[in-house]
Amino acid sequence: MASRVELTPQAWDDLDAVFATVLEVSGSTNAAGATYEGILSAVERAMPMPAACPSVAGRTGVPCDYRWVQHAGWLAFFHEQGDVVLVDRVLWGRSDWLKALGLS
Repeated sequence: MASRVELTPQAWDDLDAVFATVLEVSGSTNAAGATYEGILSAVERAMPMPAACPSVAGRTGVPCDYRWVQHAGWLAFFHEQGDVVLVDRVLWGRSDWLKALGLS
């Protein structure tokens, strides 16, 4: 069981891009902030049982340790590292996330 969540520098950059994208599309800082916070909340909710989240390997057959949580079409990809859930990337669900994760 994980006891805390950490984000890589790339994941923080991704979250900044999420905020900017939602702001540009919606014109609403409230919507952008809610999406940003919603993604972080989804990761926090997964902490007690991260292995219960969908796995990239199970979905694609590509061997890896990544799992994900989803919020409003955005996917936060993470893996467990000891007692830490380490969020590696936050990507749009319809993007080529296998390529972005370095798996294809």
